[in-house]
Amino acid sequence: MNESKCIAVEEDNELEAINSGIIANYYYINIETVKNFSDKINANSKLRDLLFILSEAKEFEILNIRNGEEILLAQLL
Repeated sequence: MNESKCIAVEEDNELEAINSGIIANYYYINIETVKNFSDKINANSKLRDLLFILSEAKEFEILNIRNGEEILLAQLL
């Protein structure tokens, strides 16, 4: 969780939740998603960049495609 930037380990080995960890916990966000957001989003990120980074979220791996959406998704890609 430290590598995913959800917690901070203090010098005395105490754990402290940081903002991204608190948000991940509240919204049930995968820690890999949090790490990806933390690594890639910065002050210079454009809307296109943000949408691409958001599309990489692990949470989208469990979504099912509805009937007829395959064609539409293929057109978008």
